[in-house]
Amino acid sequence: MSKVIEIVRLSEGGVPQRDIAAALRCSLATVNKTLRASRAKHLGSAELADQGEERARLLLFGPAEKVSDHRQPDFAEVERQLKKDGVNLSLLWDEYARSCAAAGVKGYQYSQFCGLYAQWRKERGLGGGATMRIRHVPGRLVEVDWAGARAEYVDRSTGEIVRPWVFVGCLPYSQRLYVEAFDDMKQPSWVKAHVGMLRFFGGVPELVTPDNCRTGVAKADYYDPQVNRDYGQLATHYGFAVLPARPRRPKDKASAENTVKFVQTWVIAYLREEKFFSLGEVNQAIRARVAVLNSQPFKGLDYSRDDVFTTEEAQALRPLPVQDFELALWRTAKVGLDYCVQVERQRYSVPHRLIGKQVDVRLTATTVEVFLEGQRVCSHPTLKGRLNQAAVLEDHMPERHKLYLEEWNPARFTSWAASVGPACLKVIESILASKPHPAQTYRACLGVLGYAKTRGNTFLEEVCERAVDLSANPTYSQVKTLARKPATVAPADTTLQDLPGVGDAGLVRGSDYYRLEGQR
Repeated sequence: MSKVIEIVRLSEGGVPQRDIAAALRCSLATVNKTLRASRAKHLGSAELADQGEERARLLLFGPAEKVSDHRQPDFAEVERQLKKDGVNLSLLWDEYARSCAAAGVKGYQYSQFCGLYAQWRKERGLGGGATMRIRHVPGRLVEVDWAGARAEYVDRSTGEIVRPWVFVGCLPYSQRLYVEAFDDMKQPSWVKAHVGMLRFFGGVPELVTPDNCRTGVAKADYYDPQVNRDYGQLATHYGFAVLPARPRRPKDKASAENTVKFVQTWVIAYLREEKFFSLGEVNQAIRARVAVLNSQPFKGLDYSRDDVFTTEEAQALRPLPVQDFELALWRTAKVGLDYCVQVERQRYSVPHRLIGKQVDVRLTATTVEVFLEGQRVCSHPTLKGRLNQAAVLEDHMPERHKLYLEEWNPARFTSWAASVGPACLKVIESILASKPHPAQTYRACLGVLGYAKTRGNTFLEEVCERAVDLSANPTYSQVKTLARKPATVAPADTTLQDLPGVGDAGLVRGSDYYRLEGQR
């Protein structure tokens, strides 16, 4: 029962005013005021019986007229100011409170200010429609965007004022934010911002929701948006999916939109009076300010963005890959007859079967990758320094070319010779010892051992046996000569000097060697 109605009813029953006040626990002045209004309006308890407290008071006393000694905000001006970049209710209340303090009058507290503004909008039909509150899952989503407001620094060399763009990333669940300034909004800056953001968060979410900027989305479409190729490579490297916001639907990334406004006010506008002389100085100040905001408790709560992130969200993120993503340049090239592609005036080999094919080449600061119809076929470390170098892998060569790339050494030659026979080994050891440096004899060794490939091991061993019998230090020339002549049996008492073609100088070619083929 309404207290006002009960006062009238008890009075009609003959209860004294003092007893009514005691029974209903109200002041005697309230009882007296209510009864005077009832008599003046000719309203008894029967007429007021079906009315609620507020309606009964309205019938008896009329609309309440509140007189406040607080300065009334100009909400029409507040509405206009809120349409400007970087301006929000918190900032406008701060200005209002400072103006009240300067004038020596009372001002409303922030919660009262916001409540009065909401009532003002409601009375004028400015309230929005129904909004669904999204329930976020830890570690599932990161929302990213460029801020509308820009930072400033002075170029030391020219004195020019440079206004860098500000990238903003936000984890909707914990509201932890990442901010970094760039001189432009081009692809390298967009990619670098994501790499820095993921490194700052220390993990990878399932989804990243960008705006429909050209650096993120090549073709905006409600059903099948096409992600920019470099952005797609970034997503593949880190293992997240790109879910672009719908065009002109800022609520699809409401956390980023709200964070952008928050950053524009409490980072960019907050630092507007400080002087910076490089982009590095700007970002240093931004990092310090963001660290304060992330660790600052939410209004009216005893925990911060960092607290929520550390306790609930950090472990939900997937681990980062071992290496950061590097932005690549894409080129097309044709594979030459030397099974190499030429890019940035350097040559890189590909499998020889691709000679004549058109391929795509992806270049980063450290790696060159070659793709054929979207499939990677090989990769090389990026060549640096002088131009026109070549990076050729042995696996890319035809079999006949691999022989020329093999690394020869004395051990390899002697091992090969030993597999032919002891005489061949003696010949090879003699040839290796015949020059000041073994490398000077490699061609001669290859010449001798080449007979094993063309005529067989048995033939070469027989030739080497004859060469060893004829000379204590057999040479390639002797082996070559003996390989061209059939084997002959010398008399047992014949000395080396008595053999045909052997003189004081050793084994020499006779006159028969120089005869024409038909005259022999």
